[in-house]
Amino acid sequence: MTLRDATGPLADHSVDLAVSGGVVGLYLTEEQGRALLAELKRIIRPGGFIALDAGPAIPEPRLRELAEQAGFVFRDRVKSFVIEPHPKLVFKQPA
Repeated sequence: MTLRDATGPLADHSVDLAVSGGVVGLYLTEEQGRALLAELKRIIRPGGFIALDAGPAIPEPRLRELAEQAGFVFRDRVKSFVIEPHPKLVFKQPA
């Protein structure tokens, strides 16, 4: 999996923040989640952040474990609104 923009693949360590809403935890398999996390690890700058949604496909504890295995550091658990059923887990790319 390669994340890209209109000009081609995103450069290494070129993104400050990546947010996923309603995709990772709801629809991705663990294998797809691992591939996404590896690509996020490549493109997120040191000190940058990712916020990924947990859900039934990849529950919160497993998503946290996969992200930490990929080298991200857990920072927080947040919701976009009070009754949101699936939280986002926020991780930091170590400096």
